[in-house]
Amino acid sequence: MPVPTRNQLILLLISVVVFPCFSQNAVWPTDASTILTSTFGEYRFNHLHGGIDVKTWGHSGYKALAIDSGWVERIAVSPFGYGRVVYFRTRTNLTAVYAHLSRFAPSIEARVKAEQKRLVRFAVDMSFPPGLLPFRKGEILAYTGSSGGTGAPHLHFELRDENEKMINPLALGYSIEDNLAPLLSWLSVTPLCAGSHVDGEFTAKRFRLIKTKSKSYRLAGEVTCWGDVGLSLSGFDMVNGCPNRLGLYRVRLHVDGAEVFKMECQSFPLEQIREIDMHTECRLNRHGLGVFHKLYKEVENTLTFHEPDLPGAGMICSPGGNGVVKPGSVTLAPGGHDIRIEASDYSGNTAVITGTVRMVPMAEAVGRVQFPGNGWTGGVPGKIRVPRMEFEKQIIDATLVARLKFDVPVSEIPRIAVRVNGRPFGFIPLVPKSTREFIGQMLLLPSVDGVLVTEVRFLPEAGWEQCVSDTMRIFHVSRETGGVMASADGACEVVFPPGSVYKSIWGTVKTEADSRTNPGRLGKIYSVMPDDFPLKNKIQVLIDASSLAGNGDRAAVFAKRLGAFSFQGAQRRGKSVTAWLGALMPVTLARDTIQPAIARVRPGQGKHVRGKNAMLSVRFYDGQTGTPDEDHYTVLLDSTRLVMEYNPLSHTAFCVPDEPLARGRHRLDVVVRDRVGNTASAQRTFFVD
Repeated sequence: MPVPTRNQLILLLISVVVFPCFSQNAVWPTDASTILTSTFGEYRFNHLHGGIDVKTWGHSGYKALAIDSGWVERIAVSPFGYGRVVYFRTRTNLTAVYAHLSRFAPSIEARVKAEQKRLVRFAVDMSFPPGLLPFRKGEILAYTGSSGGTGAPHLHFELRDENEKMINPLALGYSIEDNLAPLLSWLSVTPLCAGSHVDGEFTAKRFRLIKTKSKSYRLAGEVTCWGDVGLSLSGFDMVNGCPNRLGLYRVRLHVDGAEVFKMECQSFPLEQIREIDMHTECRLNRHGLGVFHKLYKEVENTLTFHEPDLPGAGMICSPGGNGVVKPGSVTLAPGGHDIRIEASDYSGNTAVITGTVRMVPMAEAVGRVQFPGNGWTGGVPGKIRVPRMEFEKQIIDATLVARLKFDVPVSEIPRIAVRVNGRPFGFIPLVPKSTREFIGQMLLLPSVDGVLVTEVRFLPEAGWEQCVSDTMRIFHVSRETGGVMASADGACEVVFPPGSVYKSIWGTVKTEADSRTNPGRLGKIYSVMPDDFPLKNKIQVLIDASSLAGNGDRAAVFAKRLGAFSFQGAQRRGKSVTAWLGALMPVTLARDTIQPAIARVRPGQGKHVRGKNAMLSVRFYDGQTGTPDEDHYTVLLDSTRLVMEYNPLSHTAFCVPDEPLARGRHRLDVVVRDRVGNTASAQRTFFVD
């Protein structure tokens, strides 16, 4: 009898612990295909993907099947999110979630219709006691679709246990045709504390991966670093029969032959679904450099699919450290160290990366620079001038990073003194990269909150010492107590409630002039800088509307994402308009005085239709504050309100009356209202033959 492999034993243990008494002969959730278009734990803009997506070939109407015997415990219908969704409880107390459906099985559909008619609403949410809506394994629960504004039709399928832990559905033992290994592209190395560097820089650096064989890669060049650093991997997986780029299931990091970190997307509690920025590098993603999976576990990271489950797991540290205890980190002596990264999909196809990390202190990494001293005449005699200086300041986590660039050499290393609220705070120690370029870093403390003045002193090739100062307003926000940032003109406040950030952060509010193409705006755009740190919970923005026409009547907060401004909120608090944001984005204020557009009403004016299966529809659109739900539109048929389904992609509300329309004259009355009260209406008279 063959001895089980380690992986087989792990899968057996999972089946016993996670799925007690559950049949491993679970029915696949649809007859559409067994091809995945998205996998469990993938990156989404503000959350982890909590299930798998199954390909339905661009069509709706395939069967959604009960994976085991059980009962329907919840049904929800909405124009957004999951759209039409079934929550099905199996006999072993697992909940299977089927989302983006086109319609339900008849016994479910009848109850949904009755509830919609009772509430006179399309959006409903219903729960049922055990046994009221039973289904046997393999029976049809619903039919696949694209509801919820998802775009392309597909089946989104989730699995949860009785404690609302989200489980990778493939753990049920499903067989997926997949012999393709992950494709990998970049490795990133990120400094994680003050004094850390990568190749002589205090910011993250990407390294290209060079493919050497079908499943093997090597690091392009050698990584030179010091302090505490973390590796991150950019890549994707694919399965047979589908061009979609899928997420990685398992990644292992080995240093000098020993495994120091493992990420395995097997399960996570539902309350952690928003912690995507603990799983991926937020800063790289925000700057458009790609999605990078962290191969280390920050102290604030509570995700449960990283091993070892210790603060600092996978971090690479130099001897001495920075005083913060990180029991899961690995300390490397100066010199070269081998790294090996294995990236796998659920079927076990694996790609391997090899490379070298060299631990080198900052001073050695940038080399030695000789300075001539004041009084030298390296320039053209008689044309000696003061060098032109570029001074860049950047807040990165809990540090202030400075970079000086001169157009001609200076005589010695410049000095940067820092004052906070008029009091001396310290100096930013500079490291020369050449006689024209210098970088430095200063650790920020909670006391750094207020007016920060940086004073740069440098010596030109000849002459007197030069002094240039710069002022900025800097704010400290604590994880425990939160904080407030404000713009220099006082018109914008950003409120960080307690628990809204993962760790203490420092920042400022930048103000920019708005585009002239948006005459309704206040004239300024406000941005929290830096704008690339993750948020744990929402923050509040308040913008003074008193300078707008009409004292800000019908004003709303808009935020810029992917190049366009979109509505965020329009609540009033005194003179300000406020909104809640789930991510850091540039914000501005606009006054919306444009009524929604009603583009089409069917049947049209004077049209003749048949009473049986008559389709009634209204297409409307508002490009400013929007019409988000059925509380913002009303369609009356002969003075009786209709239950209208809304498709957010086509901006169309539609229905087919349950009973054939009576012969004769009928009237449709349509009222559409946007979020700030602008209203449009239309009436159409039609006839049924």
